Amino acid sequence: MRVSEPTVKNGFFFTPTEPDKRYPGILKILDGGRIELHLTSDENAFVSFHEMFIGRLIGKIEGGYTTLEECSYETMNLSLGGGAATSLITARIAYIGMGMPEECQFDQFEFAVDELSEWYGKSAFRPILGMKPSDCVIDFGMPSTVTCDLQQGIVLEIGIKATFPGKVKYPVTELRQQAYLTIKADSCKPLSFFVSLSHKITRFLALCIGHPVAIHSLRVSSKEEGEEIPRWQDVYFQSLNNGTTAEKKRARAMLLPYPQIAEHFSAILRAWLVEYDTLMPALHHFFAVQDEGLAYNDTKFLAIAQALEAFHRRTLPGYRWSKAEFSKKLAAIVEAVPEAEREWVKQRLCFANELTLGERLAALLEPFVEVFGGSATVELMVKDTKNTRNYHAHYDKKGEKKALKGAELVALVLRLQVLFTLCLLGRLGMPLELALDLVKQPNLVRLLGNARHILAEE
Repeated sequence: MRVSEPTVKNGFFFTPTEPDKRYPGILKILDGGRIELHLTSDENAFVSFHEMFIGRLIGKIEGGYTTLEECSYETMNLSLGGGAATSLITARIAYIGMGMPEECQFDQFEFAVDELSEWYGKSAFRPILGMKPSDCVIDFGMPSTVTCDLQQGIVLEIGIKATFPGKVKYPVTELRQQAYLTIKADSCKPLSFFVSLSHKITRFLALCIGHPVAIHSLRVSSKEEGEEIPRWQDVYFQSLNNGTTAEKKRARAMLLPYPQIAEHFSAILRAWLVEYDTLMPALHHFFAVQDEGLAYNDTKFLAIAQALEAFHRRTLPGYRWSKAEFSKKLAAIVEAVPEAEREWVKQRLCFANELTLGERLAALLEPFVEVFGGSATVELMVKDTKNTRNYHAHYDKKGEKKALKGAELVALVLRLQVLFTLCLLGRLGMPLELALDLVKQPNLVRLLGNARHILAEE
């Protein structure tokens, strides 16, 4: 989670069961969503000295109330002289806006991610230039909201918020706008439901943008019975994905900017959510490479090779014969060897029905042969991938001579990244013609161009 400016609030904190027993403290919410409560007391606050887990805390802070969930002591300090001491308590979730004595459910979840506005490509402001400075104006008009039905009773909306300065500021007066996403449910859901769904959507946007993006500006709303206006609260929680500090990409350099896939966006996103759990092993390896989370070329290669193998296993048939036919063949072979060798032969052949990595790669490459330079290049690509993966699986001297290293390995990794991307988009329902057109877009052009340039220099 991205927290651009740390939140620091003074207040008094208490448990829902003992609201009159309050302790002063300072609430800090830091980048990454880490939530700290620096509590000052002259006794064991909330729990006994031997306990660390507290549970839910409510705080009366500057500007209103807060609710902290799953609190526990990270450091418990006591003053031996009878004075006050400050302890450190951490929480998993912080709600800013209401004090909730028990778990609450919500019907709307609003959030943004890094570079969402650039990816969305719509603006509330339209500069109109004239021949003279007095003819130059800025036209304002909010774009229509994009709505996507994710599943039964769950809708995603993409909109824009725009703000105007209250007065002229010198030397710069700014107009601000930010795209945002809202998940709306037709019935109240726990926060965990929205967090899980938003994580999957954020990972989809990371694929579209081309590098890790962090979630930020979270709000949830709930309406009490009879209320017309929802009550919004800011939400913070610690997440593993903090995005990247890399220079922002222009929309044209992204893999899938919204304008390019607007017609198919709803269908592709729905397919992503349906396929996410099935493809999770492959996606984890792919994102490790795309996110530059791996430092060495051999680990990048192993990750992308494993991503492709996992993708094939999860999406395509991976056996030569049916189980019954293979069992019959295996039984015949085992029966034909001396009895003393049967168990050894059976163990060696028990996985013989599975396709090899080379066969899996050939099947994935089949629709994209021309993208990678024709049949001969594809055959060499399969051979190099198979030999290099076999070497890194066993590290034998004989295999070392066949394995790619250095610049050649880097070029192979880049090509395999392109292959995985094309296979994934096809799985998500993107028409083959549109997927092939992506190879002409800057993102994939750069990967393939770098691979060709590296091989040419070699």
